Amino acid sequence: MFSAKKKALRLASLILVVFLTFSLLAPVAQARASLYIFSYSATIHTEGNGKVSVWFDITGTGTMEEIGAKTVTIYENNKSVFTYSFLADPSMMSYNKAFHCSSVTYSGVAGRSYYAVVSFWAAKQGGGDGRSVTTSSIIAV
Repeated sequence: MFSAKKKALRLASLILVVFLTFSLLAPVAQARASLYIFSYSATIHTEGNGKVSVWFDITGTGTMEEIGAKTVTIYENNKSVFTYSFLADPSMMSYNKAFHCSSVTYSGVAGRSYYAVVSFWAAKQGGGDGRSVTTSSIIAV
């Protein structure tokens, strides 16, 4: 037979194991952005001669009727200078896909600071969700 101390220690150990199990699973549950968007990211790169490119990708939680970026707005020295839209550039959006990646290029000025804000979108069966990400800043060369 177990003593009261051993029973209490065993119960505390069981509670600790259950707590650790659920705390490890929580980040996995939070990794998915929404019911429609599994993950998304965007980066900005300098291409030379003042040009900068913004690369972006989005992964849905399954096949989406629409998936991609609705807009990519370029900021120069913290001021919006140009917005790309999927309406003018159809390559920014895919249809009936689970994943989409693309890029846009802006002709800027060498020596100036640039960053971008990408507005993502994924939708299916009458529902959808959007998310935004702001890239880091770079100096165009």
